[in-house]
Amino acid sequence: MGVVTAPTGAYDYLVVGAGAAGCVLAARLSENPDARVLLIEAGPDHRGLREILDAAHWDALIGGRLDYGYRSAPTPHVLGRSIAMPRGRVLGGSSSTNAMLWYRGARADYDAWADAGATGWGYDDLLPYFRRSETRPGGDPAYRGLHGPVRVAPLSRVHPIATALLDAAAARGLPVLDDANGPSNEGAVFADYNAIEGDDG
Repeated sequence: MGVVTAPTGAYDYLVVGAGAAGCVLAARLSENPDARVLLIEAGPDHRGLREILDAAHWDALIGGRLDYGYRSAPTPHVLGRSIAMPRGRVLGGSSSTNAMLWYRGARADYDAWADAGATGWGYDDLLPYFRRSETRPGGDPAYRGLHGPVRVAPLSRVHPIATALLDAAAARGLPVLDDANGPSNEGAVFADYNAIEGDDG
């Protein structure tokens, strides 16, 4: 990646991997002014990389220089094919290679984790953290954050094909949602985007 800050001396914490979780963990640990934190990442800094900053090029990232190139084992459920499992090898990890779309997982999935014994991982347990992570004006404040570090907004331009897809979904009886990260995310919806005025959030 190139050295952003040359490591010197001893550190209290070493965080390996500057993906979304590693960056957040390092930032939180660094809130203690007495703690020395070293964050290391195998990939480059994404700032200034066109393929990261222009969402129109996100598909070129799959299998490219910023992807670890992982693939699934061949599986009968996909006709024996091996499927690309993209994982970002870049500052921000896979969160930097996701076309800047902003989705939470499905409520039912988080609740299934809690039901399986992962105490504290149900949707209602995680909702305060989801809200804390984002700034999304205009959303329902019961579900959306207003003061988090990640700037989120609805798409400013929607392609006519996307509108036609939502219309087709509605015609087939699928719910059309106002907010992908609101009370429910089961249905057809335009994505939120974590880029504001051409800058990735």
